[in-house]
Amino acid sequence: MNNVTKKIIPIALLITAVFSSCKKFLDIPPESIYAEENLFITTNHAEMNVFGIYSILTSGSLYGRNITQYYDLDTDLAQIKGGTSSGAPDGERRSIARYAFTSTTRQISDYWVDAYKGVERANIAIAKIPQMELYEKGTDVEKKKLKRCYGEALTLRAILYLDLVRHFGDVPLKLTPSVTGENFNLPRTSRDVIYDQLVKDLQEAEELVPWANDTGITVDERITKGAVKGILARVALYAAGYSLRWDLQTGSVASLKMGTRPNVARIRELYTVARDECNEIMLSTVHRLNPSFENVWKNIAAYRIDNVYRENIMEIAFYSRLSVRGEAGYYGNYNGPESRILSAPAHGTSAGAMWVMPSFYLSYDPEDSRRDITAASHIFTAQPKGTPTALYNLTVGKWRNGWAATAPSSLTNFNFPLLRYADVLLMFAEADSWLNNGSTPAAVDALKLVRKRAFPTKIAAIEAEVYPTNLNDFIEVLINERAFELAFEGFRKTDLIRFNKLAEKINWAKAENEAINNSYSSTGNRPYTGSIVRLQGKVIPTSRVYKDTGNSYGVEIRETSTRPDNTWGSVQWLGAAFKANMAIFASGFKENYSEIYPVPLGIRDVTTAIGQVPGY
Repeated sequence: MNNVTKKIIPIALLITAVFSSCKKFLDIPPESIYAEENLFITTNHAEMNVFGIYSILTSGSLYGRNITQYYDLDTDLAQIKGGTSSGAPDGERRSIARYAFTSTTRQISDYWVDAYKGVERANIAIAKIPQMELYEKGTDVEKKKLKRCYGEALTLRAILYLDLVRHFGDVPLKLTPSVTGENFNLPRTSRDVIYDQLVKDLQEAEELVPWANDTGITVDERITKGAVKGILARVALYAAGYSLRWDLQTGSVASLKMGTRPNVARIRELYTVARDECNEIMLSTVHRLNPSFENVWKNIAAYRIDNVYRENIMEIAFYSRLSVRGEAGYYGNYNGPESRILSAPAHGTSAGAMWVMPSFYLSYDPEDSRRDITAASHIFTAQPKGTPTALYNLTVGKWRNGWAATAPSSLTNFNFPLLRYADVLLMFAEADSWLNNGSTPAAVDALKLVRKRAFPTKIAAIEAEVYPTNLNDFIEVLINERAFELAFEGFRKTDLIRFNKLAEKINWAKAENEAINNSYSSTGNRPYTGSIVRLQGKVIPTSRVYKDTGNSYGVEIRETSTRPDNTWGSVQWLGAAFKANMAIFASGFKENYSEIYPVPLGIRDVTTAIGQVPGY
């Protein structure tokens, strides 16, 4: 097998010193004990500076945890754990997930500060690398290395600004390194201007970095051409889509509403960029779907980089021997199958702190191979036996400590796949259908590739599937398929925002879970009457039977209350406790208000030119 143990991008202590300016946003220029002119002489200097940008992504306030977990909740796919008092808004992560955040919520402030730290690091590298003597006068090898570093810095800055804009809207745009005496009191810049800058930067970057299979390229987590193209497609779709907007000049509450940029021609150009970039990745054949959805996640758990299919086009690398926050991550620890075994746990320890929405789980076709990988329906309370959970207590299953060679006891070194080839296929289908005002054969083929992998025993049936030709109806199919394929990978909430579907999907989840609850009866469950077609008229069983298998799934589970024999156990599935645990899902959500975060109060105290979101 042509897989390799993952290579961790080395972060030198030098970088910590170079980028030691952890200041409030742009209010104090960076300080360093190293002379700036000595930091960009050799190719190694340039690489170490760029690695310092990568390292900020692993911060707990960014991709170490919060962006992919707290900030992506509550949605139609998952809610933060705890439906009653234990899951109530707490002024911190549960307030973020429940849409009860304010301008003083600390973890939102941490996000802003760390993202702009990364922007500053990127600005330094972008300014300094092209000025290096070796950039124009070095050997061919040296020039190629430096151009790659420059392309990586442009891409990393684009990733950070995309995250800032999709969560905060219009933010200050700074593209140059900070210097003493500079005016750091910057106002918001239109998100349309920011997105257009990111498109320009990424179009430059894609010409500077290699493909993942180019001769001499080390297999590691560094950015390659496929990653730049895919991120460019993602930026273009966000730039063309909906977001919560307001008049930056007046700050009027009345102007606060969901909308797109006003330039219709530019929107079409952006969809064209997205389609073409995805198509180029597809035509390159450098990246393909791994035939096994399960193996995508087992490779991550085993610290392997797949150099055969290369489905994970970009992974954010995590590694710490001592489980240091900001180097190790929370994947499997916070969002894995719940496991609280304290003595030599075979399945590690995990809070199981993200609850999969029952309506989402039940929407899966039971034959979809992704369902039982994406959602774990068991917890570990003894070794090695797992116990099935109740329907309201399903947890995220993609990152499993039980798949690791040695189960982590605290934080983990599991990578995060920032971009997968499956996403590229679905983005292509979206952009191509939008440009043609309806589904196209090429868009349908891309969608079917994803679905065939999900149903390996039903290839002919998937091939025979017929999809809507109407654009809106086909986009709805794609939105649902993105849920089944990409759940819990950090973009569901803001994807729904760009489709202008967040409120609709939250309301759908509430209605569906009410319908599930109405199916329960203490004298025998009633037929389900909600909108999930495969369940209509059927009875959701009160309990499920299970048998210990000792494997990484924990147990074999059958959705029936009848035990085949005495070796099978039985546990509650849909019972009286269901409603209470759905009680405060998305409890603070307000349409045309909650789709964006306010600027942290501590930032506005020192950067007064940044106007607040109307209503905060």
